[in-house]
Amino acid sequence: MSCRDLKLLEGQDFIVNTHECDGERFRGLFRQSWDKIPVNARKTILDYWKCRELAPSFELSNLWGDSAHSYAQVIEMGYRMRFNAKSFSIMPEPPALFVIAHELAHVYNWATGTSNALFRSFYEQNTDETEVHEKFDLENEAKADALAVKWEFDKAKMDRFRMLEKMRGFEYACERMTCAPEVELSDEAERES
Repeated sequence: MSCRDLKLLEGQDFIVNTHECDGERFRGLFRQSWDKIPVNARKTILDYWKCRELAPSFELSNLWGDSAHSYAQVIEMGYRMRFNAKSFSIMPEPPALFVIAHELAHVYNWATGTSNALFRSFYEQNTDETEVHEKFDLENEAKADALAVKWEFDKAKMDRFRMLEKMRGFEYACERMTCAPEVELSDEAERES
């Protein structure tokens, strides 16, 4: 399997470039996440993506540098989204939907100026560029999580997935979330002790 371009959203010209993966499952998950986001937020994101000459870029692969330790990332102020092909091929639906919503929340925050204002505020408070970026990254991630929760995506299941992954690895987390989706985190941790 090599490169394949898929239309990402109905009624839009956005294409997701896939590399060494099918991409159909991811496209379905992306559309499901997109449809759950409030209409006004989707309109804000679409208007933002359409306000410059170059179309936004969407990539589903494991060719980008941080894919070894990230499910996804948004760069270029929300105009470029990258998703980990291996992760999205098997990640259970609830955490996958949360990750996509979280990344779209980053785009929304760039579109509304929230991320710009946040970065400026940290930059005005600090002269150490590394510290500015570290503080910005932490707060920016928290804001994206909060917005995904506001949009009614299930952070508890994402947290459970992360806990299982930390305990036993990605494949184990996928298996446990698929086979025993409602087992409490405390029960999992207790069994691991």
